[in-house]
Amino acid sequence: MNILVYNPAALYGGAANILNSFIEDIEKDDNNKYFIVISKYIGKTYSNYKGKVHFIEISHNYFYRFYWLYFKIYKIIKKYDINAMISLENTCNIFLRKIPQYIYIQQSLQFASLKNLSLKLFIKIKIINNLLMYFSCKRASKIFVQTNWMKKAVGEKYKISEYKIDVIRSKTYKGNPGPIQYDIINRIYKLREEGNYIGLCVTGAEKYKNIEILIEFVYQANKFHNLNVILLLTIEQNPRGYAGKLQRLVKRYALEKQVLFIGTHSGETIETLYKIANALFYSSSIETVGLPLIEAMKHKLRIFAPDLPYAREVCGEYAFLYKFDDGYSLLQVFLKFLSSTPKESKEKYRGDSFMNMIDKIAFL
Repeated sequence: MNILVYNPAALYGGAANILNSFIEDIEKDDNNKYFIVISKYIGKTYSNYKGKVHFIEISHNYFYRFYWLYFKIYKIIKKYDINAMISLENTCNIFLRKIPQYIYIQQSLQFASLKNLSLKLFIKIKIINNLLMYFSCKRASKIFVQTNWMKKAVGEKYKISEYKIDVIRSKTYKGNPGPIQYDIINRIYKLREEGNYIGLCVTGAEKYKNIEILIEFVYQANKFHNLNVILLLTIEQNPRGYAGKLQRLVKRYALEKQVLFIGTHSGETIETLYKIANALFYSSSIETVGLPLIEAMKHKLRIFAPDLPYAREVCGEYAFLYKFDDGYSLLQVFLKFLSSTPKESKEKYRGDSFMNMIDKIAFL
């Protein structure tokens, strides 16, 4: 079978992790040929690739992706005699009938509360993508999601039978880790040696990440309990947008030395920070999985996360959960468990092979 895999939006973070895991898994497949549509932006990552996959590079511009999916795709289907298409980015071609289509839904923001989204995300996710996902779910022969809570949410929102939706849990993929950035590692290691409690928050600068709660928590913990908490945010300093709002909040609380915007770093650097930190702090209002949660558990790092469906499913009993959007609740949970050893979850999170997806498609 010749399978077209569509994923030009995967540039970094969880989306890139899924793309890399997919490629790693299908290397074991001797029965099918794969043609994967990726962004030109990451094309150089696979320039020396010697495996079984044929890559098709296109622009990752939102409007061009839409144009390619609805117009140029037909030439590719004919050229490579494609038998099926898998979209790893939530939607498919809602008019394409010639071949069966399967979608892997990564995006959970369409289930987010409106107050947790920026205007830009509201328009893109709640209006445009929501319509495309509705019709894509109707068109697709099968839908795959990453978690059970997403299976339930997709089924209820888009009126899809649970028998049409299967769960394929994502894995962590190390890939090309990059060099360790020793300047930041040495700096953080020194802070811990000085007796500070190092909290790591692997995140992005988006409103739905709800990072204000963590900043307020640091203020309360240090001012009234003398806990010497230092919070590391993997966000670049930027005077505009959500990052700028967070920086102004830090300045208002005079926390410039306690909340550090350390920016983005190589995978190997982040891995090392997991080993140095005392805890992972998570505050996001919604996630499909929350990749940092999986990574923190792998390093046996204690986790403080909001009591929400994604955290409960991924972490089980491992994480110390606090009431969402409640800094006081986080503080109370932290004071109770700041030095506690996390429990091993009865149902430990394990990622699935994407070959499970291919087997189901072949069966259909």
